[in-house]
Parts: sequence; C-alpha cells; structure tokens
Amino acid sequence: MKFKTLICIASISGSILPQVFGGDPIISPGDPVLAIDEDIASNSNYPVGEGPGLIVDGSASTKYLNFGRENSGFIVTPAFGSSVLRSFVITTANDSVERDPTSVVIYGTNTAIVSSDNSGGAGESWTRIAELDLDLPDLRFEPMAVLNVPNEAVFSSYKFVFPTMKGPTHNSMQISEVQFWDGSSGQGSPILRPNDPVLAIHEASPESGFPGPEGPENLFDESSSTKYLNFGRENSGFIVTPSSGPSVAGSFILTTANDFNGRDPISWEIFGTNAEIVTENNGTGQNEPWTLLGSGTVETPLARFTAAPEVFFDNAVSYTSYKFLVTSVRSPLGANIDSTQYSEFQLFTSDTAPQEIKITSIVPDLQNDEATITWDAPAGQLYLLQSSPDLLDWNTSVTGGAIEVESDNPLTFQPPAGGKVFYRIIRAPIR
Repeated sequence: MKFKTLICIASISGSILPQVFGGDPIISPGDPVLAIDEDIASNSNYPVGEGPGLIVDGSASTKYLNFGRENSGFIVTPAFGSSVLRSFVITTANDSVERDPTSVVIYGTNTAIVSSDNSGGAGESWTRIAELDLDLPDLRFEPMAVLNVPNEAVFSSYKFVFPTMKGPTHNSMQISEVQFWDGSSGQGSPILRPNDPVLAIHEASPESGFPGPEGPENLFDESSSTKYLNFGRENSGFIVTPSSGPSVAGSFILTTANDFNGRDPISWEIFGTNAEIVTENNGTGQNEPWTLLGSGTVETPLARFTAAPEVFFDNAVSYTSYKFLVTSVRSPLGANIDSTQYSEFQLFTSDTAPQEIKITSIVPDLQNDEATITWDAPAGQLYLLQSSPDLLDWNTSVTGGAIEVESDNPLTFQPPAGGKVFYRIIRAPIR
C-alpha cells in the first residue's frame, strides 16, 4: 500500500486565522440600552435677542430661551433689595409648548453674585428654598396660576432651575415673563422690575440628551428610517447589554441617518465590561469599570441611510456589556452642528479570537487508501481540513472546500500524495 504517514495537530490559535468579514451579530431588537455622554458641563446659551433680561421687561411678546434645556434657568438680583419670596408667576412664550418647564427648584443667597452669564450658576453659596411642580398653560403668552412658595427667609438674589420640560421633543427651555411677590397668592409688593440684573445659567450635568422618539433603542430596531440623536455631540454614545449573553465582539457597522451629514460620527471608542450596569439613562457612563477594546476612525458615507464599511478592533475577551462613544463628528467648518446621530448599529463576534479545536482521532484505512478524522468543536460550524508537509505551508482544504459536521462526527477523506503529512482543523472564514 502507498498509504501516507498521518500526524495530527491537536489545536490552533487565532494567530493563524485571517481576519474575516462579519462574525455573528450580537445585538438584538429590544436589548437594554442607555444614552450616555462622558462630558459634564454647563450648556447654557441663548439666541441674540432672547436673553434672560427679557423675563423682567414687562412684555410677553419677548422671551428668554436657553438651549441648555433641562436644568437651565436664571439668577436674578432684584433692585428691590433683600426680600422674602412668597409667591411668583411665569408667563408662557410664543411657540413650542414642549419647551415649557414643568418643575422648578428655587434657591436664595445673600452673597455677592460672581457667577457669569451662561455659567453653571454655582459661584455662590446657595440655600435651597423649595422644589415645586409647574402647571404652565398650553396657551401662548399666558400666565400660569400664581404659585406660593413655602419661605420666610430673606435673600438678596434668587436662582431658578428648571429640571423638567413638557417635551418630549424640544431643543430648549423658554419663558416670556416672571414676577415675584413678598406676599402669598400674588399679594404684597412685586419684587422684580425692568432692568434687574438677570443671568442665564445651566447647571453642569452630563450633556447627554435626545428628543423623545430618537433614543438609542432605535439603533437596534433594524430600520434606518429611525435614528438615535444625542445633543451631547462628542463623547456621547450608548451602553448596551445584549440579551444573547457574554460575547467576544470584534467589529461593528453603523448606518447614517436622515439629515445633516455634519452630525455623522467619524471617530470612535469601544469598551467592554462584565460588571453590573448601574449608570442611569443620560448619565456619564463612567460608573462601571470599563476596558478599552479599540478606537479609531470610521468612513461614514455622505449618503443618507447608508452603512459605513465594517470596522474591526482587536479583542479576544468575552464581555456582557459594551460602551460605544462617538469622539468626533464630521461637522463642516463653521457649521452649527448641535448633535450626533446614526440610524443603525450592530456589533459582530470576533473571528480572530483564539479557538481550541482538538482532533480526537485519525484512523487510516489501508485497504481503501482513506482516513477518517474526528474532532471536538462546536457543532453547526463550517470547518476546513488542511494538510502540510512541514507545519509551515498549509494547503487550502484537503476536501476541496468548507465542511459542516456535528461535533465528533467522523469525516472520511483521501490523504494527499506525498510522504509525511500533518493535518489541522480550523474554522472556515465567513464570507
């Protein structure tokens, strides 16, 4: 018989597997996801002609608008002098009911105001007076019912912060007029006067925020007609905990959304963790121990509703949750880009991670010039049986292509011609 000598190679490592396109998808529709932004700052800013001083000008046709949205507000120092704030009224502005505040936290101080306009308003020592719900009318240019304040303390300046808005879709907070009284139910002396010094503020907080229907869950709904938009821009992103369980992620694909290509992500970072996720929605995403898995750029297409090329990163460790950050957006020079957005996102398993495949037996059939090989590896996968005369030069496939068998199922083949031969089993690349 001319049967060849058979020597088996029991295992392989990821170093001899080429990086291949597209492993298995990791994220499914409905997987738990949180919007995040690592930046903490005051986002107070207002258009020219819509500054905070207009809330004391006596005219409902003007307004104060702050793009800081939730937790924006104002500091006022009444020329009236020190006072006891016991009631107040707020008047709605001209448009967008969603911009109306629905709650307020009121503070007082007797120290000199050193906070600057469009700051976080934290430059002074403030005493918390009250936190109250607001019921502003949906009618425009209308005052709300006068609201009493449980307060008997004297202060020279006041700070109003609006934590919540009517929403769900809004890009700012706005009001047209405010008045204070030193008596309950709008009685007593009015405290505010035209030309009182008023500062715009926004309490420093995570910059993450999205319009109601444009949250991160849209990234996994398998529809490019929906999108995730985050006003945090750079360093915003999401945390996802795939319901499929622990996985070894090695690549991702994201898809552009409907408008403004200046909002497209162009650089990124991705992290993994096996810790419990305790970050809250629109938090910083820094409450867990995270391992950086990769960073770089993504060639986001200028075309809308279009997938970017698959981006690979080097990872061989399994994680239960992943954090993705957009570190920069396209944002053309001089453009007023207020957010980042993308419509779809998918993580894929790594096909370069080390995988042990153990050959359990190799039995020659001298009479038929064949051999039968079995190996221990996950069932339902595609494999290649390769041979080499020297452990260096491996042919593509002894069987002429990929094979799919159950684990430990035998495979019978004809050995290649020649002398001593080594064999190995590897995962077939996914095409």
